Amino acid sequence: MQSMIIVPERDHFSGSWIVTRKTDGSVIGEFYDLKNVEKFNPDTCQVETAYQYLCRINNK
Repeated sequence: MQSMIIVPERDHFSGSWIVTRKTDGSVIGEFYDLKNVEKFNPDTCQVETAYQYLCRINNK
């Protein structure tokens, strides 16, 4: 049985989540529905709020 992916709570800066591949950091997509985000495999994907994602990318 696959474990559940950890989905951060959206804050007032974020209306969506960004899902990326753990292997290379490429973006899979931007999602607005929690039910869709929860379907991703936590072993291969990372979920961040849009704000978290943009802060991380801007720091690089």
